[in-house]
Amino acid sequence: MRQPRISQSVNLVPYAAVVSAPLGLLTGVLQARLLGPEGRGELAAAATPAALIAMLLCFGTPDFFARAAAMGSDTRQLSRDAVSIAAAVAAAAIIPYVLFAASWSDGSGTVRTLLLVYAVLLPVQIYGYQLGAIAAGVSRWKAVTIVRLAPGVIAAILLGGMLAVDVGWGRDPLLVGLALILPATFAPLALLRVPKMWPRRRSSRAARREAWRFGLRGWPAGAVALLNQRVDLLIVLAIADSATAGYYAVSVSLAAIVTAFVNAVILPIRNEVARGHNEVVWPASSTLALLTAAIATIAVPVLPWFVPFAFGSEYAAAIPLMIAIVVAQIPQAVVILLTQTLVSAGRPLSPVWGETAALLVTVAAIPLLFKQFGVLGAVGGSALGTIVSLAVLVVLVRRHVDQDLVPRRIRPSVTSLMIMLGKKVDVG
Repeated sequence: MRQPRISQSVNLVPYAAVVSAPLGLLTGVLQARLLGPEGRGELAAAATPAALIAMLLCFGTPDFFARAAAMGSDTRQLSRDAVSIAAAVAAAAIIPYVLFAASWSDGSGTVRTLLLVYAVLLPVQIYGYQLGAIAAGVSRWKAVTIVRLAPGVIAAILLGGMLAVDVGWGRDPLLVGLALILPATFAPLALLRVPKMWPRRRSSRAARREAWRFGLRGWPAGAVALLNQRVDLLIVLAIADSATAGYYAVSVSLAAIVTAFVNAVILPIRNEVARGHNEVVWPASSTLALLTAAIATIAVPVLPWFVPFAFGSEYAAAIPLMIAIVVAQIPQAVVILLTQTLVSAGRPLSPVWGETAALLVTVAAIPLLFKQFGVLGAVGGSALGTIVSLAVLVVLVRRHVDQDLVPRRIRPSVTSLMIMLGKKVDVG
C-alpha cells in the first residue's frame, strides 16, 4: 500500500487548543474568584443564551462558507456575501432580541444589560463566525490559531487586573461580562488582514441565495445539535438556585476546554470529507474518542486537588459534577465529528433526526433525574441524550458517507491523527 505523503502545512489549531486550555482555566478561575458561585450563575444566565442565539442566527451559513472555501471558491467574494447576510439577520433580529432580554432577565439589571450588549454586537458576532469558517476552509491555520487564542489572552489580562486591584466595581458581573464579550466578539475581525479575506465591493445575490439554501437545509440539524450542547445548562439555570447554577456553569466551562480541542482537530477532517475522502471518517472517530478519553483520564485525578486550590474551597462541592461532565465529553466528541461529517458530505439535514431524538430525551430526563439525584442527575440526563444521538449518527453516516464500517476501519490510526494535525496525507 502506498505510504501517506505528508506536507509541511500543519494545523496549528489543535496546538492552540492545548495552549488555550490553561487560558480557559485561568479565566474560569478568575471569574470564580471575582464573582463567587452566585455571581457566576448570574453571568451564565446572560452569556449562555446569548452565545446560543448568536450561533443559531448564523442559520448554518458558516458551514456553507467553510465548504465553499474548501472547494476553491473566491474567499473575498465569500467574505463580502457574509457581510450582507450578517447585517440582514441582525437587523431583523434586534427587536425580538430586546424583548427577549427584558423577559429572560427576570428583574436582574445585570442580565438585561449584558443581553442588550450582545444584541448590539450581534452582526459582528455572526460575521466573525462566518469569517472564521472561511479561513478554516482554506486552511489558514496560523491566522485561525491567533484569532482563537487572542480573546482568552485579553480576557485573562483584564480579569487578572480586576482581581489584583480588588475593589468593589471589579467584582461586578457586568464588568466581568464585558471583559469576556468584547475580545471574543472583535478578535475574529483580525482575519480581514489575511490575504484575500477582505470583502469585495459587491455582494453576489446568486451566492447569497446559495448560502441561504445550503444553510437553511442544515440549520434545523445544527440548531438542534447546538441546543443539545447547551440545553442542560439552560434547564439548570431555570430550575436551580443561583449557587447551583454557578457550580454547573463552572463545570461546563471546564468541559468547554475539551470541546474546543475537539472542534479544532475535526476541522481538517471536515475539509477532507468535503473533498470526497469519506474513508477517513471511521478511523478519525475512534482516534478522536481515544484522544478525548486520554484528556478525561488525566483530568479525573487532577480535579480533586486543582479545584479547591484554584477556585477556592467554596467550589469543592462541584468536584464530582466536574468529573462527570468531563467524562461525558467522550461520546460527545464523536457526535460533533459525525455531525460535521454529514454536513461536509452535502447532507446537512440528515443529523436532525438523531439530534431531535437526543433533545427530547435530554429535556425529559434532566428534570426527572434532577429531582432524584440533584445536579448530577442533569449530567446523566444529558449523557443519555448524547448516547441516543451517537447511535443514530452512526447509522446515518454509514448510510450516506461510508458504508464500510468494519473493525479494521474503526481502529485509531496514525494517518487520521496526522490529518487532524493538518498535515496533508494522500489517503487514496
